[in-house]
Amino acid sequence: MLLAAVIFMLNSLQKKTAAKLNRLNATYSDVETILVRVTNSLDAINLKLADIDAKQKHIADAEDRIRQEMTRLADGFGEQSQVSKAIDLAREGASASEIMLSTNLSEEEAEAIATFHSRTAR
Repeated sequence: MLLAAVIFMLNSLQKKTAAKLNRLNATYSDVETILVRVTNSLDAINLKLADIDAKQKHIADAEDRIRQEMTRLADGFGEQSQVSKAIDLAREGASASEIMLSTNLSEEEAEAIATFHSRTAR
């Protein structure tokens, strides 16, 4: 009788252990599935981040080109402004040296403007 009770208890323990192992196996499978999904999501995120980085570089390059173009245009506008000022001075009778001092134009530019835009050139 004692042997039957021990066998019964061992059989019961074995069934409980088998049930726990089955639950652990199911949990492990669930965890494995979740890890695969997380890995796939991370891969997708990394691809999107790489795309964003490429777009950000493209935007930064475009920004640099725009900044350079604005600087070029501003320089051109400044030079035109100085030339316009020099022409006005020449029309008012200013000499080439006066034009040079007022506009920071080169001697050649100031002389040409003074020559072609002075009152006597009209």
